[in-house]
Amino acid sequence: MEKVHPERAILVLAPLLIVLASLAAPAAAAGTPEKMRVLALMDSDAHPWTHDIRDPVHSFVEMPLNYLGIVVDRHDIRTGPPPEGLVENARAVVLLFGATKKPCDWLRPWLTKQAGRPGLRFVHIEDFGPLALGSDGTRDMESLAGWLSRFGLRYDDYHREDTLGIEVEWIDDALCAYEADPRFAATHAGTWSEDDGNRVWVTTRMSRDVDRPRHPVVTGPWGGVAQAPWTIQWGNDQGDRRWHLDPFAFFREALGLERVPAPHPAVLNGRRMFFCHVDGDAFESTSTMDGGALAGKVLLDRVIDEFPLPFTVSVIIASLTKDLDVEEPTDRMLLARDLFSRKNVEPASHAVLHPFVWQKRYAPKGARRLAAFRSILNYDPSPAGEVRESFRFINERLLSEGRYCRVMLWSGDTMPSGATVAEVARLGGWNLNGGTFRWDDANDSVGYVSPWARLVDGSVQVYAGAGNENEYDGFWDSVPTAYGHADTTIARTGRGRILKPANVYLHFYSAERPGRLDAAKRLIRKWGLEQSTAPVFASDYCKAVHAAVTTARLFRTADGWRWAGFGGCRTLRIDGETRSVDFAKSSRVLGAGRRGDSLFIHLGAPDGTIVLADAPAPRPHVLEANHVLFDADLGETRVSLFSEALCPRVIRFAGFPPNSPLVVSVDGRERNTRADAEGKVRFETTKTGRIRVEVRVP
Repeated sequence: MEKVHPERAILVLAPLLIVLASLAAPAAAAGTPEKMRVLALMDSDAHPWTHDIRDPVHSFVEMPLNYLGIVVDRHDIRTGPPPEGLVENARAVVLLFGATKKPCDWLRPWLTKQAGRPGLRFVHIEDFGPLALGSDGTRDMESLAGWLSRFGLRYDDYHREDTLGIEVEWIDDALCAYEADPRFAATHAGTWSEDDGNRVWVTTRMSRDVDRPRHPVVTGPWGGVAQAPWTIQWGNDQGDRRWHLDPFAFFREALGLERVPAPHPAVLNGRRMFFCHVDGDAFESTSTMDGGALAGKVLLDRVIDEFPLPFTVSVIIASLTKDLDVEEPTDRMLLARDLFSRKNVEPASHAVLHPFVWQKRYAPKGARRLAAFRSILNYDPSPAGEVRESFRFINERLLSEGRYCRVMLWSGDTMPSGATVAEVARLGGWNLNGGTFRWDDANDSVGYVSPWARLVDGSVQVYAGAGNENEYDGFWDSVPTAYGHADTTIARTGRGRILKPANVYLHFYSAERPGRLDAAKRLIRKWGLEQSTAPVFASDYCKAVHAAVTTARLFRTADGWRWAGFGGCRTLRIDGETRSVDFAKSSRVLGAGRRGDSLFIHLGAPDGTIVLADAPAPRPHVLEANHVLFDADLGETRVSLFSEALCPRVIRFAGFPPNSPLVVSVDGRERNTRADAEGKVRFETTKTGRIRVEVRVP
């Protein structure tokens, strides 16, 4: 009989408890609910794709919307009208169709009906697609013009592409020529605004007919229109895709998100998250270092034991044993046990056989094409089995009592079905991988940055924060240090806007050669120790994204905001917010800090309230910290909290009287210090584990 672990039962129940708590939270929450989802309609006839990750909404539009705190529900119009629940929960309907000659008879009547919903906005991207067609597939300008007239827009079929004869005016180069100048492909066509309540971003005129302007980019209280070529240079996967329009600014205005908080899963206590996760490939490979030791041993000795940082590390079961029910542990299993015994290692699975293609049926004859390993004894391959049996093997054979595998790192094409992703959640775990990208001189556009996650059949697949070694030419042969170029992507996704965590994504084959290992160690040292990041396990980031996508709710109050269901997501960001947090009137807030024009609010619990004021009375709070804080108590002259870290910890406090003497207490042991001229004080210690910290005015 299989041994029952109480801790595993708790892990399995945890996601259910989170969901139940989130369902109850809005009922108790005061304030007006703020809708933070959009329904994106796309057209597979105009944009055919082989997988859901290739559709234009997911590959281009979803990331900037995620940054603004918006979750995207995608729907292909060729499958019929969307389910009613999707539009009921939507802040807006985003339409990204592309050119097509195929009508969609239900679309215009459906949109006209939805236009009667109070507050629902409509955002048109690129071509109007089937909205410009009659039921017979011919152009129907009258119906399209009638639809657009409700937004104060006019439309006709006038179209010119003579760039030498087209004059272009726009409100700002930074907004309308964001990554590339669209004037080389200028057209004079489309909409023009006749409503003073609309904001025109781009105006085109014909030099010989200046009295017939066109406004291809317009926003208003109803949403927005952004027509080609003023939006996106689509390009391909070779580096020529570009945003012409600033997508963050456009969507913020079109969706009415000015000074609306956004959940920010990549930030913890004012710092960008850092995590390093390791796929299990080549654990068993022979390294050229340390006398031909296994790569798993080299990575353990030279990375995990060397750096005082958390690591999420996975293994492939078939690389450790040829029998799922092996009686005596193999040498590789003993090495994996040793690795997983480290407190700074979070055990993870990279499957049983390392599938290359997750959604194809396993067949023995095609084993080498579908998985890295042929099937092993006492194992019947299946996608769910790759999750379930790998978790079971790791928990029972590789971990000591009280420790459990709770992370699945997808292998191969990283395209599991919704049912396979759901299997991870059923076992109380979290999942990561997919969505890898580069943003550097070879792929020089924010348009390559992937969204938070892939939503598939009601399940959430969390994407990695950057690419791995496989993305860089020469890594395997001529340029073993090639992965060092990932530094550019990590830097760009945290410069200005924090779009992703600082994620160093490795395989064990980085420990096969000195050059590879040196490049990986430089990245870990820089982003984990030298930069102002917050080192976490991969599961911490997964929890934050999962909460932001599934359970996080916001409520607008008279003097601020109320949040609920935030789970592991402990940061709210408000762009353009000039007011400050009134800590005396807020609840369950740890602290706050500013980055550029954004106010970052550090949340102390999954639910609470934020009161904002122009000049609130100063009160001690956390300005930033590089680790997890909880059970904080902010008093008039003191702040106390619990601090838990696996690395040297830093906490910066603010809100004390300038230059005031202070007492710092760590687990009851006191020392004296002093606030600086701005009322700030820095606390540091190399001690790990859980401690209680209090800073007070004596």
